[in-house]
Amino acid sequence: QRLGGRAAAAILEHSLRFLLCGQLWLGRPPPSPRARHSQPGSVEAQVRECFSRLLDAYSRGRDRDQYENQAEFQALALLYDLGSDQAFHHALQLPPHIKDAPEMRTALGINRALAEGNYVRCLRLVRSLPFVESCAVYRHIASLRHRLLRAFSHGYSCCNCRYPLQALAEILAVDTRDAAADLCRRHGQQVSGNTVCFQKGSYMESDPDTQPAPEELQLVMIKQRGRTRSSIIQGCKMP
Repeated sequence: QRLGGRAAAAILEHSLRFLLCGQLWLGRPPPSPRARHSQPGSVEAQVRECFSRLLDAYSRGRDRDQYENQAEFQALALLYDLGSDQAFHHALQLPPHIKDAPEMRTALGINRALAEGNYVRCLRLVRSLPFVESCAVYRHIASLRHRLLRAFSHGYSCCNCRYPLQALAEILAVDTRDAAADLCRRHGQQVSGNTVCFQKGSYMESDPDTQPAPEELQLVMIKQRGRTRSSIIQGCKMP
């Protein structure tokens, strides 16, 4: 409990990689942030406690190179709390050498896209994330898809307009046209063949706490690319 410095940071970093990835490895996706499952002892509570202690350790570091994984975990914290004003403000106060790291630029870009209502760019960036980062943001994906379909149902609302399902599947970051069609139907949109007809008047809010289907876990799991779980927890980079 009294351990500090690099030794404490290393333990917290390993713990966070395990906690963020573990639920997906078990096939049990983390609950939506809106489900409010952060009771004492829950995985979310443990993740938040680890992030709090780790970011505090980083803030006490005197040497800019003392914590070599700081950019990675600052980005993971931002992705885990995607859309949080407090998390975004914290990220903007970080030193330039942390903010300018590639993983931080991507995490900040996703948050900016969300704030601007650019859900197409937001999901495109999310789909490009590496494995651990994808695990951190996974609990937000259902909400991002709901928001995009709401925007499309208003922006493309026209009886004579047909949007191709394959293009929509790529935008929604789902694996198949059938998955895109199912999402559209759950939001009250009419699917015909390989297209969808968006109608603002028929749009229905789907359950915001509904997580992606189990088979969609594969969209994240393939990013593991044969690496062992132990190597991921230890932070070994791809060769």
